[in-house]
Amino acid sequence: MKPYEVYIRSQLEHGQVARILACLLGQADSKAADAYKRESSNLGGTYYRFEVIEVEFLLLRNAGDVEIPERGDFQFYLVIRSGSERLDHALAVHVARILERDGLVAEVDSLSA
Repeated sequence: MKPYEVYIRSQLEHGQVARILACLLGQADSKAADAYKRESSNLGGTYYRFEVIEVEFLLLRNAGDVEIPERGDFQFYLVIRSGSERLDHALAVHVARILERDGLVAEVDSLSA
């Protein structure tokens, strides 16, 4: 199974993008983004991990060890993993559309193929 990514171009801070995603994923409360903040040297330092109905969403900064050079013009990317390629793709497209509606630039891809 290959995960799908939503690449996000934004001048917002990492935590601000995480708060937008927390609201989008129904995790909206005053501490929503901070509750999902994680640290990992394998994932480039700070990242955000959300899990909703057994679907994992990882928000990473597109830099350092986890940088995807092919997408260097995007500051962030969201990895979507559910175990179902069709579901991952559908969710990625849906999330990208909502982010674009809210004024962010977003593109869907799967570079792990």
